[in-house]
Amino acid sequence: MTRDTATHDERIQVLEAEAFRTGRTLAEYSQQLKTISEAQITGFRNIDSLADAIGAPGDRSIAERLDTVERVMTERLDAVDGRLNGLDGRLDDVNGRLDGLDGRLDGLDGRLNGLDGRLDGVERLLFALARAQGIDPDDLAG
Repeated sequence: MTRDTATHDERIQVLEAEAFRTGRTLAEYSQQLKTISEAQITGFRNIDSLADAIGAPGDRSIAERLDTVERVMTERLDAVDGRLNGLDGRLDDVNGRLDGLDGRLDGLDGRLNGLDGRLDGVERLLFALARAQGIDPDDLAG
């Protein structure tokens, strides 16, 4: 019987150890559930605060509050989109003006090229006149 008693005592010790580990695991899970619950409460409070801040106070469901948040955010995004479209139009105007200035600069460049050609002609004429009077223009340069 002592052998049966020893085996029985060993089984009881194993069961007690398993019960202790199970109890500890349950305590850890309980703590995790408490942490999750606190996080959910905080999240719901944040949603409530946000909904209250945007004008949705009262006993409304979370879904109604989230719908309100979505509606307000959509309105704000639409407003930003409208402003961006306005800026886009203004940028188009600026680009149009820049294109106009670019055209005018091209015109000035053409006129300067024309003047440069005319100055070359005047220079050739002056050199020809100087040579006709017996003056070598290359001697004057140095």
